[in-house]
Amino acid sequence: MYLTKTKYGHWIPSDEESYTASRSVKTGTEVEATIARNPEHHRKIMALITLGFNNQDKFKNFDMYRYELMIRSGFFIEECGKIHAESISFKNMGQERFNKVYTLVLDRLAHDMESKPETIQNEIEKFY
Repeated sequence: MYLTKTKYGHWIPSDEESYTASRSVKTGTEVEATIARNPEHHRKIMALITLGFNNQDKFKNFDMYRYELMIRSGFFIEECGKIHAESISFKNMGQERFNKVYTLVLDRLAHDMESKPETIQNEIEKFY
């Protein structure tokens, strides 16, 4: 359930799905809230990964490139001797962790593209 704080300090459901979910919560029930990740930042990292994908010729499949990039950026878990890229989905990661991942991916791409992180960041900023 996603809520938005109004200028009067009240919390209201952010969308229809959240409204429906909120109706099942009894008045006076205490709920724990966390600040949701910024969806613009998710689009931004996808633009960053796309920029890297479009400037390489090893991978033909975007998802395989993204998976490999995440691992090479240091964003992976090891299970039973196998390495797997971690998910950047909203439910798996908060904003603070996401910011770290974005920086790691940006640095990895800068290295791969023989550029400076600031140069790549400026290229991405043109779209956001």
